[in-house]
Amino acid sequence: MKRIVEVTEETLWQSRLLVLFAVFSSLIASAALFIIGTVITLNTIFSVTVSSLDPKNVYREIISLIITAMDVYLIGTVLLIFSLGLYDLFVKPIEKMKTSKILSIPSLDDLKSKLLKVVVIVLVVTYFKYALDYEYTTLIELMLLAGGTVLVAISAYLSHKGA
Repeated sequence: MKRIVEVTEETLWQSRLLVLFAVFSSLIASAALFIIGTVITLNTIFSVTVSSLDPKNVYREIISLIITAMDVYLIGTVLLIFSLGLYDLFVKPIEKMKTSKILSIPSLDDLKSKLLKVVVIVLVVTYFKYALDYEYTTLIELMLLAGGTVLVAISAYLSHKGA
């Protein structure tokens, strides 16, 4: 009976390595998003240099493309932090992460907290991208934009309040 318990405990302990599927999948997705963000940025630079953008809306289009690239980079960063955090917590602590203030993840709650902060930033960037692209025609729409901006500011404040 003791041997069965030992084998069961060892099997359960080794099952933590299943998290490697999530670690490597997230890492690959993160790298793909960083590449996509870079392609968007390079395409934006190319579009500006050859002036293939609509002259009437050049500023708006450039800002929209740059914000899109930032958004893609931020989501890639979320996946990278998630990947590093899972590995550090479940597989083996990464010594170099212990000296990093940004990437030090001592617990699952700390990982969730770091991810939440980046997700809030992603949502803020996405909100402002859509706010930039929207055509405002009435005073009520402008008031809703102002109210949404206040809500974004409050959420950003609350997400960083404990830091």
